[in-house]
Amino acid sequence: MMKRKTLYCTALICLMVSLSCSTDHGKASAKKLVTEWIGKTIIFPDNTYCYTGQTNVACPDPAGESYKILVYTDSVGCTSCKLHLPIWDVFINEVDSSLPEPVSFLFYFQPKSQEELITILKQNRFEHPVFIDDTGEISRANELP
Repeated sequence: MMKRKTLYCTALICLMVSLSCSTDHGKASAKKLVTEWIGKTIIFPDNTYCYTGQTNVACPDPAGESYKILVYTDSVGCTSCKLHLPIWDVFINEVDSSLPEPVSFLFYFQPKSQEELITILKQNRFEHPVFIDDTGEISRANELP
């Protein structure tokens, strides 16, 4: 059985998406996409593998914290180019230090190669839990673009 949770978009997330697009068309497209997803229910698959890089870090429960940021990267294109892991580290630290309530970051990756992804995570010293969705179940269940 899959867990369902509602995804709420904050202005901060909208800003990050907008800044990630280099053209006016890209920004407009990203803004439209974010607007469409505000308040939608996200289905989290139960059977995805979770990698932490550390033995003492528990994987987050997608139904856990009140506030969540879902980061999904599929297998199309250059995996290491799309992840921007150092930027996520900085952003997570800023969110953790500036907001009164905890925010859960749920990283779901559908890599071409699980081994390559784990190598990239280790090279970047990315110590946040990552869900590895080899089959693209979260994308299918939610019709992600």
